Amino acid sequence: MAVAAFFDLDRTLLAESSGLLLMEACVELGLVSDRERQLADLGGRAYNRVGETWIGMQITKRGVQRFAGWELEQLREAARRSADKMEAALYREARELIARHQKQGHLAVVATSTGREIVEPLVDRLGVDGLIATEYVVDDGKLTGEFDGKWLWGPDKADAIAAFAQAHDVDLDASYGYSDAYFDRPMFELVGHPRPVNPDAALRTLAIARGWPVLDFEARRPLVPDIATVLRPLSNPLLSPVRISVEGIERIPTEGPVIVAGNHRSYLDPVVLSTIALRRGRMLRYLGKKEVFDIPLIGQLAHAFGQIRVERGTGATQPLEQAIDALMCGDAIGIFPQGTIPRGRKFFESKLDAKTGVARLAITADAPVVPVAMWGAEDIWPRSSRIPKPDKLLRRPVVHARVGEPLMLHGEDYHAEAERVMDTIAAMLPDEVRDPSPPTPEQIKAAWPANIPLPDEELRA
Repeated sequence: MAVAAFFDLDRTLLAESSGLLLMEACVELGLVSDRERQLADLGGRAYNRVGETWIGMQITKRGVQRFAGWELEQLREAARRSADKMEAALYREARELIARHQKQGHLAVVATSTGREIVEPLVDRLGVDGLIATEYVVDDGKLTGEFDGKWLWGPDKADAIAAFAQAHDVDLDASYGYSDAYFDRPMFELVGHPRPVNPDAALRTLAIARGWPVLDFEARRPLVPDIATVLRPLSNPLLSPVRISVEGIERIPTEGPVIVAGNHRSYLDPVVLSTIALRRGRMLRYLGKKEVFDIPLIGQLAHAFGQIRVERGTGATQPLEQAIDALMCGDAIGIFPQGTIPRGRKFFESKLDAKTGVARLAITADAPVVPVAMWGAEDIWPRSSRIPKPDKLLRRPVVHARVGEPLMLHGEDYHAEAERVMDTIAAMLPDEVRDPSPPTPEQIKAAWPANIPLPDEELRA
């Protein structure tokens, strides 16, 4: 059976109201007055800000009567004229998400209450695989101001999606649904992978209660700078408290989905890896422990910068799904396949063990993994210290990094593929780091967490 991704239109694919954009073309064609456009503009702007309301959507539904007597070709011409503006209003992340679904062999389908004739020119440009839209009654080439069938909103849209799935042999349990509106709850409950996008307040509350991953699209237009663009100046070596020497940084792609995977030797590693990525204009999103999100201010900042909360030991799949969604939207994920910093003698072992998360992400999202080998940060902020060593920071020490060629992971053996990533990273480390001399008791203590008693056996040769 096929897998499909069903996309709502306004506030999901488009950052603007399609009705407002169509209205401008209708004024140009003399189909509506400028006064009517101004009234519609008030309602449209309210919709852009708060999303769907029951009253607002009932007004929209009755708006079809305004088409009565129009030539069908007039409406189509208005739609063609507004297609450029609609395309300009597309969220960048939405385009990338459609492309990622299609690359995975999924059907990309627009499902909207908007009339078919209005949205068809835009849909043709998107190159999606299907359109589910409201149909208008046409008599002798003219619109009657009535619907041909149902107005596809709420439960009726969900029914139309179910009919499409049956006609095209689509497995709804394996399929995805994207919308901003609480009133699309029937669609969300129909598919196996509900994905609220820029949700209204009611839908966001529902998503939290149901554990549905939430996507927040921000890049509405190329002229709006993203967080990485704003923060990139901070990656300048002159502004960094440590010097970061990087080889092969050009191997980190400047756009598109990517997983940047590094070895973990210090609490400073996320800062180092993020700084390296910022030099390429990429803002890394990490899967972070819930304890970080529970810290006042730090937690809010982590959430604002798109970091993903993980509650370890719960078996919850939501964080992994959020990371996969982020990759499918073209984001960059930062990850330490080892999970946590090795402690004690394990810190000095030449074999770097990996958990399977990096492979699950890469294979599911079909995203490249860029391996990064890092060393030197452990001297500045060792495992045993709660804060970086001030004397080290004063001397602006050097942290080293080597970036390897991107890896594409394949197959179903996640463990083997994760180990391939770690073996690649280990091979890029210098000999003295990859295969050090037997550690001294002082080195073992430095590699042991300060809040955990050090067992005697760790100090025995």
